[in-house]
Amino acid sequence: MKSIEEIRNYFSSIKPGNLIQLSSYDDKYPAWVFRDHGKFGVAIEVSNSFNINERFSNARFYTENIWMNNEELNFLWLSSSTEELRYEFASICAVFLDAGIDGEDRIRILKDPLEWWNSYKELVGNKTYLKEPYSLLGEMISFYYIYQSDKTATWGGPKAASIDISSINELVEVKSTVLKYDNVIQISSQYQLSVDRDQNLYFCRFEEADYGYSINDLATRLISNGYPDEKLEEALSSQGFEKNMSVRDKKYELLEMKKYKIDSSFPIIDFNSVVPSEFTDHVIKITYTIDLTGINSEAISKIFLN
Repeated sequence: MKSIEEIRNYFSSIKPGNLIQLSSYDDKYPAWVFRDHGKFGVAIEVSNSFNINERFSNARFYTENIWMNNEELNFLWLSSSTEELRYEFASICAVFLDAGIDGEDRIRILKDPLEWWNSYKELVGNKTYLKEPYSLLGEMISFYYIYQSDKTATWGGPKAASIDISSINELVEVKSTVLKYDNVIQISSQYQLSVDRDQNLYFCRFEEADYGYSINDLATRLISNGYPDEKLEEALSSQGFEKNMSVRDKKYELLEMKKYKIDSSFPIIDFNSVVPSEFTDHVIKITYTIDLTGINSEAISKIFLN
């Protein structure tokens, strides 16, 4: 296809900071190719009503306004930062830009861009890890529960080395599941739980539902309760959940929430007691699995979410 070759040629020759209209596309359905520092891709103009920000594998799909011909326009961008795959990425870009018979494909994208994006993801398969939204939601709900009565609390989010939530009163590790009857949790390092500090484990069980709570719902509640908007968005973005991402609206019902005190009666592995001293410089990390069934806990009423 002539369009693919044109896109490939521009990917290899266009200078950073340039946006060029592609000549192989009809002026009725214009398309642009661009290169910026660290990324390259294609774009089409869309309605100002769209605010999209999606990431998947080596690609990003998002809207952003630019000035063109003395007018501020909203563009939908499909970009990548992986130079070694730009030849293959050009083929995907050509499919995205193809207007189809009588423009039907372009009309379909302009009507519902996320439909095309979700089809693309299903086709290529996910190659990167993204934290499950219910896992992040568990941290946010736990933090909201604590923050209502303790404004010293901070949510570690992406910057937390081994603690999800901390305050002058407690340190908190949060675990979440969508399995209805499974009480098993994974401990990812020997430093995640410790009896030597005032620490609690919060366990949240969710079920995906059309009602319930989403990441955006909890963000709104936290901001309304005085938590800084910029600080919250920084934490969400660094976790891979940037503003306008559709996954932030995915809802879950909180089925139960429990609090476990990390003390001598809680089953944890002490690194120094299980690793001989002569090996502590070589055994770098310990991971293990805990079944919470039968361990003493405090049930947290969901009334605080009402």
